Amino acid sequence: MKKPQKARKKFQFFVYSPEQDRECEAVKNYMLKAGGVLVDIKDSVCLEENSRELKVLIRRKHVPSVHRLANLYQLKMASCVKFALFNTLTDVMEGSRLYENIFVSGGALLADDTILRTIEIDHLDGLLRFLKEQSLQHQKFVWVLNISRNGYKRLCMHRPLTKRDSKVLNLLRRYRDEGFITVLPKGYVTEGIPATQRYLQTSLKLQIELISVYRHIILLSDMDKNRVEVPWFLERGIGVMNIQEFLTTFAGESEAKNLLAKQPLMSGNLEATLKDTCTVMECFTPEGETPCPTPEGTPMSDASDSPVMDTHGVYHGSSGLGGLPRSDVDSAAPQKRAVRSLSWDAGTMTQTRLQILSCVRSVRDNIRSQISSSSPSSPVSRSM
Repeated sequence: MKKPQKARKKFQFFVYSPEQDRECEAVKNYMLKAGGVLVDIKDSVCLEENSRELKVLIRRKHVPSVHRLANLYQLKMASCVKFALFNTLTDVMEGSRLYENIFVSGGALLADDTILRTIEIDHLDGLLRFLKEQSLQHQKFVWVLNISRNGYKRLCMHRPLTKRDSKVLNLLRRYRDEGFITVLPKGYVTEGIPATQRYLQTSLKLQIELISVYRHIILLSDMDKNRVEVPWFLERGIGVMNIQEFLTTFAGESEAKNLLAKQPLMSGNLEATLKDTCTVMECFTPEGETPCPTPEGTPMSDASDSPVMDTHGVYHGSSGLGGLPRSDVDSAAPQKRAVRSLSWDAGTMTQTRLQILSCVRSVRDNIRSQISSSSPSSPVSRSM
């Protein structure tokens, strides 16, 4: 008597075919013959109840319209859903190099212009610490924060520059230098359109550009969820969350509470050091205008080569060279170092350097005092 054969374990799949695509139909038929189960992703209830792995296959030529994939946002939020690109049936059958996993992990955040002016310092600090901790843990950029150039410029140019704005700018610059924040270049999307449409255009462009790197694109905004514009984003695979919602969703409720707990941004010694060294705040200065003075009378300026991340996680200057490879950028013009190793703790180094400068200042002042008093016991020569 023959032993009954073990039933082949069935797998779930869906092939995205926005038009009558023969190659997509061929892949679908191949998957069905291989024992796969075709899932109707338009059924959101079925997706919620599903806990088995679901493979969503997308032909490369259809990537520009991937935002039309039904329930894309819900699919991204389900960890059991995997996405992959292919060109032909052969790529799927043989797993060629053109068969590529997409929407892998992590994500890119886009801060709207309003949240930069209203965000609580502790919330911003908690968010940025989460981005850094995740990246250090996984040894790659898991999450990055994108800021529009106009939003950053408005924050820098806001007068009077409050203590709150100064702290926000300091945090943004610190994490930008470490690669966790990208200031999008001028003209990244169409200018002169309503803000919500601009956020949507930017989000969709980021989703396509970073499709092989990041899974989620999230608009960080305090936008009321009942506004008619919110479905515009969700229906295209873009999340809309405030900072607390984001941290609760991706860090967990308890960790979110720890991150958002009010903690001093800097120690008392570092605050004193910053005052002693007269830290200069930076901002964009429109062409044809002189730099605006700070309340203390310090002129303000900002670098025009804000770091821009390409799809490979490399940050370049935005002064017309953002699309060039790193070697071309370096040969074209001197650029600031915008990329730093994750093992390089820039915050600690900055704090140490400022403390050293403070000590040098104190020693210098003591030397000057001793020289002016012409003390014969001074061991330090005037040449110093």
